[in-house]
Parts: sequence; structure tokens; C-alpha cells
Amino acid sequence: MGCVKRCLLIVVAVHLVLVLLVAGIFAGAGVWLRTSDEPIAADIIVVLAGAPERAFYAADIYRQGYAPIVFVSRPIREKGQSMLDEVGISMPSSEEIYTRVLIHKGVPASKIKVFGTSSLSTYEEALALRDEIKGKQLRVLVVTSPFHVRRSRIIFRNALKDEIKELRVLGDPYEPFPAKWWTNQDAARNVMLEGMKLMFYQLGGSFLSHAR
Repeated sequence: MGCVKRCLLIVVAVHLVLVLLVAGIFAGAGVWLRTSDEPIAADIIVVLAGAPERAFYAADIYRQGYAPIVFVSRPIREKGQSMLDEVGISMPSSEEIYTRVLIHKGVPASKIKVFGTSSLSTYEEALALRDEIKGKQLRVLVVTSPFHVRRSRIIFRNALKDEIKELRVLGDPYEPFPAKWWTNQDAARNVMLEGMKLMFYQLGGSFLSHAR
């Protein structure tokens, strides 16, 4: 009977350790992803496709004088958007929305440059930017969502090591990313998704559109 009790205690202790370990990983995941850099004087600001809040922050740092031009990524049209296009229901593209936001927030149209042709992923955005600035050594500020900072930094450093003199990746402050991310539906979804995407990339996976 004493042996059975000891075995039960060991099982309980192992489960407790596993629970604490998982809880620690959950608590630390948000901190690990949230690694936004501070802006510096740069040559260009690059806004990655995604949430429109990114364009608002890009306009902020442009107006603060950190860089003289804003590069806007052109992502691939999603299937639903293409279906609407086919029946004559027009939806503005991501780059059109970004451009409107930037102009509305004080960035002159002449200081906005759209780059890429239907980028499907962050990796393809990095390749498109590399094509755009090939042969140059630039200081680049990349603007994205706060949960997307770490993966973007890794991808851009790998893809543009010969084109970038200095890289800073900035998470926009307009998207919620609470410390207790698991209590917020959007943050929880984003953290879990980013973890899987980063693992996929580190294992050699990447997505490219047919355009490349």
C-alpha cells in the first residue's frame, strides 16, 4: 500500500510540474514575442501588410522625422476579395487603404512607394523589398504588429543581410497585446499562430505566390 501511495504522489508531482511548466511557457510567450525596437534615424520606413493600425504608426514615425519615405507592401488579393472583384463589387486593396491612411495622417503622396507584386507571406515581402533596394546599404525601419516583431526581424535579417546596414522592427502601439495575452481573444489567437509560423519558418518552410 505504501508503494501505491508513493507512486500516486510521484504522478501528482509530475503533473504539477508539467502544469507549472506549461503555465510558465504561456506567460513567457508574450514577453518573448514582444521585442519591439526603438526607432532610429533611417533611410526608409517599410509597412508590412496586415492590420491597418500599422499604417497609422508608420505615419507617426514619418511625421517625427525618422525617415523621408514610406514603403508600403502590396499583398496578394485574398480569394474572397477576388470573388467580389469578379462580380463588380470593389473592395480597396491593402496598399490602397494604407496609402489613404498615410496621406490622411500627413504623409505626402510623393513620399509613399508601393513595392512587391502580390506578396503571400512575410518572407515574400522581404524578398520583394530586397529586389527594390538591391545593391544599396540602407537603414530600415520595419513596422508591423507587436506579436509579429520577432519573426519579421528574423526573416528580414536573413533575406536582406546584404542590403540592410541597420534594421529596426517596430511593433505598432495601436494593437492590443496584453501581458496576460490568453485573456484576450485576438491576442491569444495571434500568439498561438505566431508560434506555429515561427517554428515552420525555422524548419525551412516558407510560402511564395505564383507571381515569384
